[in-house]
Amino acid sequence: SWDISLMRRLGLNRLVLRYGARVVFERAQRTFLEHGRLPAAIANDLWRGFRRDEVRAHLRRMCAGYQASLPRVTRLFADIDIDTMVVWADADPHFPLAQAEALVAALPSAQLRTLPGASHWFMWDRPDEVADTLLEFTA
Repeated sequence: SWDISLMRRLGLNRLVLRYGARVVFERAQRTFLEHGRLPAAIANDLWRGFRRDEVRAHLRRMCAGYQASLPRVTRLFADIDIDTMVVWADADPHFPLAQAEALVAALPSAQLRTLPGASHWFMWDRPDEVADTLLEFTA
C-alpha cells in the first residue's frame, strides 16, 4: 500500500514499530480484516506478543531482511517446477491483485484463486473457504 511503501522509503516503519505498537496493531486489524476486528480472545493473545519489545525488534529485522532479499528470491521463481496455487484476496488494500497476477506469471506451473471481497487476513475471516480451496487443490 502507499502508506507502507512511504514508511519503508523514509525508514519510518522502524520508528512506528518501536514506539507505536498499539497504533500498528489496531491499524492492522482495521485494514487487514473484512470486519475490522479479530475475536477478542485471539486479538488479546496476539497483542500480548506484539506489545513485547523483542517481538517488534524481530519484526523490524525481518522486514529489513525481506526488503533486501526480495530481488534475489523473485529470480528463483522460474526454478519452482511444481503445481502451485496462489490464493489471494481481491480486496486486499496492501497487496493488490496485480501482484498475485505477476507472481503467477513468474511461476511455471501456477494457478490463481482469488477470494472475492476478501482482505489481507482472509484466513481469519474465511477459514472454511480457505480450507476448501486448499483441499480442492490437493485432491
